[in-house]
Parts: sequence; C-alpha cells; structure tokens
Amino acid sequence: MTPSWGFASSGNYFDVLGVQPALGRFFHAADEHGPGSAPYVVISYDFWRAQLNRDPKVLGLTVELNKHPLTVIGVAPEGFHGTDATFWPDYWIPVMNAAQVTGFDDLPYRDHFSFDVFGRFKPRVTPTQATNSLNALASQMAKDDPKDDGLTARVRVPGPAGDDVDPTKMVLLGILLLAFLVLFAACANLASIFAARAADRSGELAIRLAIGSSRWIVLRQLVVEAVLVSIAGGVFGSIFARLALGVLGRLRLSWDFPTHFPILPDARVYMAALTMLVAGGLLFGLLPGRQVWQTDVIQTIKSGCRVASFSISLDSFPSPKDLWSKYRAWKGLNSDEEAIVLQDYFDDGSGKAPRYYQTNAINATIEAIAKGQNRILLVMATGTGKTHTAFQIIWRLWKAGRKKRILFLADRNVLADQTMVNDFRPFGAAMAKLSTGSKTIERADGAEVELTTALDKKRRIDTAYEVYLGLYQAITGPEERQLTSSVAITFFVLPYSVAANSRTLISSRSSHLRSVSLPT
Repeated sequence: MTPSWGFASSGNYFDVLGVQPALGRFFHAADEHGPGSAPYVVISYDFWRAQLNRDPKVLGLTVELNKHPLTVIGVAPEGFHGTDATFWPDYWIPVMNAAQVTGFDDLPYRDHFSFDVFGRFKPRVTPTQATNSLNALASQMAKDDPKDDGLTARVRVPGPAGDDVDPTKMVLLGILLLAFLVLFAACANLASIFAARAADRSGELAIRLAIGSSRWIVLRQLVVEAVLVSIAGGVFGSIFARLALGVLGRLRLSWDFPTHFPILPDARVYMAALTMLVAGGLLFGLLPGRQVWQTDVIQTIKSGCRVASFSISLDSFPSPKDLWSKYRAWKGLNSDEEAIVLQDYFDDGSGKAPRYYQTNAINATIEAIAKGQNRILLVMATGTGKTHTAFQIIWRLWKAGRKKRILFLADRNVLADQTMVNDFRPFGAAMAKLSTGSKTIERADGAEVELTTALDKKRRIDTAYEVYLGLYQAITGPEERQLTSSVAITFFVLPYSVAANSRTLISSRSSHLRSVSLPT
C-alpha cells in the first residue's frame, strides 16, 4: 500500500484551467449528480510514470482510496501539478465523492472555509467587473441565509507572484530582502578592498598621472577592475545558486507528503542579476575615485621614495671575498669570464673615475662580451661621455687579452682625430688611424701631435697595430676606396655614430675577411 495525496475539486476544475489529458479524459460537471455520484479519479503524470510505469492499460482500473473504490478515467498532462505552488497532488477526485475518502462532508457547512475558488476572466471582462459580479452574488447569498450577511468578495491573482496574501510570497520576500542585505554587505566589502588597494597603489597611480595619463583614464581602470571582480563573483555565485536551487527543488519536507519547491531562475532573473552586478561594481568602484581625484602627484611620489634600512654588526657583514663569490654565482661567471670582468679600468692617476651610469654601461658590456655575446647595442645621450665609455670598454678588453685587434669607426675625421689625441691617448704606439695621409692635430692641452697612420699608398693595412680608428666610408664606400690587407684580420668593431641628439655605440665582431667589412 502506497501513501498518496490528492485534491478534491469541482467537476469543472479542468475545464476552467483549460488543460487536456495525456491519456483518457477528465471528469466534468455533467458527471456530478449529487454526493457520491462520481466515483472517478484522475492521476498525475508523475504518479503514472513512477508508480504505474506509464502503463496505457491503467484506464478503467479500479483503485481504492481509504478502502473506497474509484475508477481511473484519465492521466493529467506532463508538467501539470494543479493550482498550488508547492503541493503537487498524486490524483484528483470529484468533490462530490470527497466525503467517501476523507470521512467528512464539507458541503453542508456554509461557514466551512476549506475550499479555494479559482476562475478565469471571460474575454474583455475587467477585474472590477468581476468583483462587482461576485459582490452581487454575495448579496444574493446573504438574502438566502443570514449567516452570509456582510459577505464580500474581490478578485485576487493567486500564487506568490499575485496580490494575494500568500505565506509562500511572504517567505520569498523575506529571502529576497536577506539577499539584498548580503549583496549590500558584499559590495561594501568590495568597496573597502578596492579603496585599500588604491591606497596601496597610490605610488603607481601617481607615476601614471605624472607621465601623462589623465585622471579619467586612471579612474576608468579602477572602475573596470571593480566591475570585472563583481561580475566574476556574480558568475560563481550564480553557478552555486543554480546548483543549490536544484537541490532545493528536489527537497521533500516529508517523504509521504508531495511537497516541491520549483524555484528555477529564467533569463529574466539572470539579466536582473547581471544588471545589479554591473551597477554594484560601478557604484562601489567609484568610491576610490575621490582618492584618485585628490591625489597630489608630487607629494605622493616624494612620500613613496622611502629607503628600507636595517642595522648589521661589522662582524656579520660579508667580506669582499664573500660578496664577490655571491656576485659571481649570481652572474654565473666561470674562471675565464671572471678574469675579463675583473680587469680594472684605466687610471690616469688623477683619481677621476667613471660616473655611475658609465660604470653600469661599461660593466654590463664587459660581462656580456665575457659571456660570449658578440653583438651589443649601447645607447647613450649626448653629453654623457660616450667616447670615454667606449675607451674604458676597449681598454679592459684589450688589457685582459680578450680582443687582439680593435677597430673604432666614426662618421667624421674630426671625431677620430680628437679621440686619438685625447681619450684614446693611453693606447700610445699600439694605436693608428686607417688613413693614407699623416697630419698634425692640436691636443686639448695645446700640444701638437702627429697622428700615426696604418695605410700605405695602396690602401693596405699595416697589421703591426692593435687599436685602429677609421671612417665608415673606408669600410662601406666604393670598392676602389675600401681597405685591404695581405693577411686575414679579425677586428672587434665599434661603430660610433651621431644621430639627432643621441649617439649609438655598437660593439660586434667581424668575420675573417681580406676586405674588412661591418657584420650584418
């Protein structure tokens, strides 16, 4: 014996609702001829599928409800669960036979409020007209029986979405209010997080403003970040809510009582959620905007330039040997590379040392060449000591024995001449100019110096020197003007060029060629 729950309804129940049976027929008002006159039952589609395995022979089957026989005459359509939002009946019986099943007859009692009355408007009938008709009927009932005196009626839309005072509606409104409170708390947390994050990023925002970004662009970035975080949280929340609602929809408060909670969000719900997510992200993402708008760029950058400091005893400070060991391990230098990197700068005895940016450029270039890199691009602005930097690079490579012959190229004779008698003067007799004609030039201290040349009349290179200075034109000009040598020469080439307000020093190594040429 299986416990089942059902509805007792009037004969015109299905006709008013306008549904059609999936199998058989429904009972109608014409089947009722007084109490106990319609021993019929219509079963639900879910009951037919779960208990009877959708057997089409169910029609005409006699079933017992509380030991009273009733005949199955039809099956309700799939998805039809009656007029109650949460109670899904297993069957429907005519109200005229309800007393046989329940053991209590409600029909003789005019003051018994156990029935819900549902109706449908006829075409072009308004709710006001329907209410007036119901009140006219209530007045007639009061004339027939004094117990109905003062009875009034009005039309209400049933269900949680209607205007009726439905308990389910009140529960849902309470849950909705709670959801809005949770949303507000989440947005407030999001606003506080982004305000704190904007404060932590004040230095970054100030730098962006300092280099030309407008406050609108910075604010737009913060708002976009807030909206994206809001949408991401909403997507995860929607997925979780959909799964939770699926579980809730299958929840049964009692395994015997057929209660259901079919809360299934549709596209409208998701669109409303997306709208609130974007609105929340915009609203609370704009809160850090005041901080961006009031940012003092200069003061923020100044206050952000703090140097962390700590104390350490002299005994705990690493020795120079330990420091160099750590540096060598950091750079990955082997013994041969270390010998090149440790080659000292040229010291003229005046105590003058390269400036810090020149030191950085020289050390980076030397370390790259020591590691086997043959092409290096070093860009320095006008007035930063490019020639002196080039000299120190050549000097250290030359003294370390890494480069045997070095070619320094310029685009004008005066640059090569002045370099020979000034910055490159320490190379002395190891240096010569790739030129066929000797000349005398005045040095910075007023002394006149005759330049050493390394070309004969046939433009052949004298290989007795190690440092050469020349012009691009001698390398890239017409073939009859290019340099030649009777032996193969490997040069470490340093092209030195002037372009607009900056000069570029490129270091590379040429191939073994009889005709000396720049590498591509």
